[in-house]
Amino acid sequence: MRTRTFLPRPEYPRPDRQRSFVQGVDWFNLNGAWEFRFDPERVGLVEKWFVPNARQWSDQIIVPFCWESLAAWGEADAAGNDNFFSTRVFRNPLDVNHSNYRSAARHEVGWYRRAIRIPEEEAWSGRRVILTVGAADFFTQAWCNGQDLGTNEGGFTPFEFDITDTLERDGSGQRCGTIVFRVEDRMCNHDQPVGKQWGWYSSASGIWQTVFVEPRVENHIKRC
Repeated sequence: MRTRTFLPRPEYPRPDRQRSFVQGVDWFNLNGAWEFRFDPERVGLVEKWFVPNARQWSDQIIVPFCWESLAAWGEADAAGNDNFFSTRVFRNPLDVNHSNYRSAARHEVGWYRRAIRIPEEEAWSGRRVILTVGAADFFTQAWCNGQDLGTNEGGFTPFEFDITDTLERDGSGQRCGTIVFRVEDRMCNHDQPVGKQWGWYSSASGIWQTVFVEPRVENHIKRC
C-alpha cells in the first residue's frame, strides 16, 4: 500500500539566498513520497534503473529523511526511546537489535525516482531550471529523463544540477522529467568525514535535506 503523507519541511530551505517565495508557483518543493528501491547486488547501473519506464518500483520513501529513520517510511509517530531506527535497511533485519544495530550489515545503495512537471508560470519562462539537493549522504549520482546530470561526493552540503536541457514536453506542451538519484553510503567509511556517526551514533544515509527546483535567469550568482 502506498504511503500518504503531508509535505515535510515545506519552507524554502535557504532563506539567506531566497529567490522564490510561493511554493508551486515560483519554486517547487520535491519533499514527500518518492519511488525507492535498495540495490543490494549493485545491479542498478548495469540494468539502467535511471532510464524512465512505466514499471513502478517496489517501495516508497519519504524525502528528506535518511533511510535509517522511521520517518522515511511513514512511521514517525511510532518513534520513541525504545524504537528509533528502521529495521528494513538491514540485510538481515530479524537479527538486528539495540545492541548490534550500529555494526549490523545494512544496505549501502538506494535509488530514488520521481516524475516532475514544471509549473506553467511566468516565473519559469525563459529561465534555467535548477534542481537542488540540500544534502545526501554520501556519494550521489543523478539523472533526468535518463540523461546524466553529474555526481556529488559529500554528506553535509547542498549541491545542484541544471536540468533545463534534459526536460521533455508532454502532449499538452508542459515540460516534464523523471528525476533519479543513486545514493551510496558504505559501511566501510573510514575515509569519509562522518563526524559522530562513526562509532557513536547510527548512520544517516541517503537524502536527508530538502530537494527542490527553481527557475534562475541565465546570469545568476551560483556560489558566494
